[in-house]
Amino acid sequence: MTRRLALLIGNGNYENEKQFPKLKTPQKDIESLAVLLHDPLIGNFEKPSCLVDELERTISREFFVSSKINVPMMFCSSTFQGMV
Repeated sequence: MTRRLALLIGNGNYENEKQFPKLKTPQKDIESLAVLLHDPLIGNFEKPSCLVDELERTISREFFVSSKINVPMMFCSSTFQGMV
């Protein structure tokens, strides 16, 4: 059986908020996308996992816990300027 899993990440807090102002809607962004992905007529994904302002280790554990993911998807609502 094919598994369609999605991890949606919303990050609006930054150490240097003067350089990266706090985003207003990262949580709303990922929650709206989760509804679309979970809809059987649109994305047909299992209920997506939504993480807001989580640490990298939490994100890795959440997404890579299953080694039998057939259709993985990761989406991040954030500011990536200056990130590698």
